[in-house]
Amino acid sequence: MKFSRSRWLRILVGIGAPLLALGGLFYLYRYGSPFVCVFYQWTGFYCPGCGAGRALFSMVHGDFLAALHYNAFFLLAFPFCRLLSY
Repeated sequence: MKFSRSRWLRILVGIGAPLLALGGLFYLYRYGSPFVCVFYQWTGFYCPGCGAGRALFSMVHGDFLAALHYNAFFLLAFPFCRLLSY
């Protein structure tokens, strides 16, 4: 059975893309984000986006009190946004 060039490309992308995504998620989980928040760097205050990111991270790990501390609005609005996505 001979594979065409486009089939090899689809196989390579179908295997490579998920592996790359998993590698990136592992890196973020293990070492944190390498990006610096410009708003925080300029003002010294955490921006709502950073708080939402930390809140989501805490929610994924089951620490809902920390998520409430980081961004209460995000914690309360997240279930409603999830319902609206259907």
